[in-house]
Amino acid sequence: MKPILHLLLLLSVLTTSLSGQIAPDGTGTVNGYSIGPDASLRNADLSGADLSEADLSGADLSGADLSGADLSGTDLSGALLLDADLSGADLSGADLTGTLLERTIWTNVASQADYDAVVNQRDAVNAQFGSNLIALQNGKVDLSVEIETSNDLSTWLTRGNASTTLTMSDDIQFLRFKMTDNASSLSDVYQLFHTQTWSQETNYKRIAHIKYPASAAQTYPVIILLHGSGSNAYSMISQFIGMDNYILVALQGYENQWNIKNEDSKADDLDYLSAIITLLKSFSDVDSDRISLLGSSNGAALVNRALIELPAGTFKNAITLASQLSTDQFNTSTFWGDSDNDGNFEQDYTLSQDLRVLTLHGTADTTIYYQGGTINWLNRTLLDARESILEIARGLGHTGPAVPLNGTPTPNSNIFKYAYLGGNVVHYRFIGGNHGLSGFQEDIETIVNTFILAE
Repeated sequence: MKPILHLLLLLSVLTTSLSGQIAPDGTGTVNGYSIGPDASLRNADLSGADLSEADLSGADLSGADLSGADLSGTDLSGALLLDADLSGADLSGADLTGTLLERTIWTNVASQADYDAVVNQRDAVNAQFGSNLIALQNGKVDLSVEIETSNDLSTWLTRGNASTTLTMSDDIQFLRFKMTDNASSLSDVYQLFHTQTWSQETNYKRIAHIKYPASAAQTYPVIILLHGSGSNAYSMISQFIGMDNYILVALQGYENQWNIKNEDSKADDLDYLSAIITLLKSFSDVDSDRISLLGSSNGAALVNRALIELPAGTFKNAITLASQLSTDQFNTSTFWGDSDNDGNFEQDYTLSQDLRVLTLHGTADTTIYYQGGTINWLNRTLLDARESILEIARGLGHTGPAVPLNGTPTPNSNIFKYAYLGGNVVHYRFIGGNHGLSGFQEDIETIVNTFILAE
């Protein structure tokens, strides 16, 4: 009798390796397309193409069909892959540092439905028997357990095993064994979970994906990543994978979005976020005093809700990319929140005075306008990005005037800084920056890292 115990370790790290018709310098021609750094390959048909070891750093692959392509060892650092199809692509060994992957299609990772099917089946057994149930015969059992792992829930690899022989009195009929994770270190954990029930779901497992730093330290600061609408947790980890001195925790929005006001999702995302933060603080290697939220677009809007509505001490740094406060959240010199999660911002709040806030926004953003105003498709009116940071600074104690319109120059002539309260509340204006701040990833990581370390 050899029951098999599947330990579900759903890894979000995408890896691979390839070689083909590409020259040693990473350039060449494939399917009639010129391959090389900064190549313009928007909507290109490269399905099944051999692009192994290619240099596509900084390339525009938005909307490209890369399904089944061999991208192993390919340099995709800084590339744009918005709306690209990567289903079935081999990405082993690919460099995805700074790659923008919003709305990218993946099928080589387990879907939420796949994951739920397995986990819910396991939980149903646990609820009835505590774990796997084994019938005993004549009071003796030879028990062997194989430990297997998978990254797609279909292919499993044996990683270890354990066996024992148990002899008991004849009147014992059944045996069960329980699987527990006694990890005190987050290095032993790949995912965290929080179960919720709301109008659209019952006992729904919300997942938080973990990327642990390679560097050695007793404790690490944490960055919780919140993706934009239509994107996913994997894309956010890929985008910020270069920030390897932090524990990266990527949350997944229900139906790939966050419930701010009138989104299709009605999930209580602040409860999900707060619960994951509480879990994180239970691990010995998490620096509980240095937990940062970093959101992009719709994810940034959730950060804005969190900085207004979550209790003092929940997290330290609120960092947003491409989303300022709405007039629902700030009007009549007051901050407002949606305390019962019904889309109505009727509860007034005072900002937690220990918060630090960093906002980044591009002046050429055609999705969430830098200058604010009414966005009809969003059914929301936004403050100007500079007005938004000024009101946040005032809510945190600033009593002086606004920073001059042009701000302070930075080493990048296209980026200007607006700092308040000794650098604890800061806005960066990216001249010509689009909604995804394409081409600025290295600057973004430097700004974020500098801000967090300045605590």
